[in-house]
Amino acid sequence: EGAVRRGNGKLVVRGKEGFVELLQLSGDVRESDDLSSKEKDKVQSLKKEFAAWESQLKPAIFDHLGTWKP
Repeated sequence: EGAVRRGNGKLVVRGKEGFVELLQLSGDVRESDDLSSKEKDKVQSLKKEFAAWESQLKPAIFDHLGTWKP
């Protein structure tokens, strides 16, 4: 899970299935209007950026319960 922001756009990625929401931050203060079905090119571009960033992350040293895994 995570998000990437470019300008007024914000792509939110949720879950292992990769559910996404594309939000326009200016004018949508509550972040409730999902534009992902209307702006598919922007979604694909931001998904690539997110995947590139995510590929650089190191594995977590804590599991989802906060247990240390050195």
